[in-house]
Amino acid sequence: MNERDDWRRAWLVAAWPGMGAVAQIAATHLALQLHAQPIEAMDTRRDDEPSSVHVKGGLVQPWRASRDLLHGWRHPRAGRDLLVLLSERQPPQLLRTHAQALVQRARGLGVERIATFAAMGTPMHPAGTPRVFATATSSGLLDEAASAGAIRFDDGEISGMNGVLLGAAAEQGIEALGLMGEMPFFAAGLPNPRPAAAVLAVFARIANLDLDLTRLHAEANRLEPVLVAQAPAQWPALAAPAERPGEQIPAELRQHIEMLFAVAGQDREKALELKALLDRHGLFGAYEDRFLDLFRQGS
Repeated sequence: MNERDDWRRAWLVAAWPGMGAVAQIAATHLALQLHAQPIEAMDTRRDDEPSSVHVKGGLVQPWRASRDLLHGWRHPRAGRDLLVLLSERQPPQLLRTHAQALVQRARGLGVERIATFAAMGTPMHPAGTPRVFATATSSGLLDEAASAGAIRFDDGEISGMNGVLLGAAAEQGIEALGLMGEMPFFAAGLPNPRPAAAVLAVFARIANLDLDLTRLHAEANRLEPVLVAQAPAQWPALAAPAERPGEQIPAELRQHIEMLFAVAGQDREKALELKALLDRHGLFGAYEDRFLDLFRQGS
């Protein structure tokens, strides 16, 4: 490490790959905007077992351990400093161990708050304005996020390190905030700068930062036709189920159900998760036909 550790009231922002590359796009843009400098490379080789191999020009490439690269930015006046952790890929195992070690390192650097970025898949239109959902380790921090324009994420799960790190922070008594940008669930495999810009706009208000998001918005406009082209075949499946008289399904819960339906046809573990969610809320009857259709399709 080539920087001293006396960071002033520092916050740590961390991001790993996920849907739409929203977390990585947002965190990378943040680091570039602040001209944050690399200060530490965290080699995860001992915890990182490969789950795939990279091929280039027909040739199998030697496996290389992923790196978590920590960047630092010192506030030019008396404000708080920021650390930004950019990660090449999700660790395939030992996520909790990895997250606990990172929180301990953050504590050693004097970090007072941890924030992660992520995506939330919903049936939104690709050209729509993404909402930003927030979860936190305290009601006070949730109020901060709400004042900055975020919507409270009431019920569900945040998968991968972008979620697990929040739990590790809570375990070790460090304040933590998760911001999730809304994106079309049917385009999860395509990079999406629009929700990344929405997440950064909320974070900038919370952290009192002046960020220029022009480039992200321009890139979002350029990619919008590509995302729209993915939509037509998916949208017929978004019709709401018949609800029982007098019953309305909360919007956040409906969005979570639709996201699970979108992936459950290819991933039986998600189908089991979907069934458990429907049972837990007494909604299996309303969705039963659609759920059974998942298993009537050929494979």
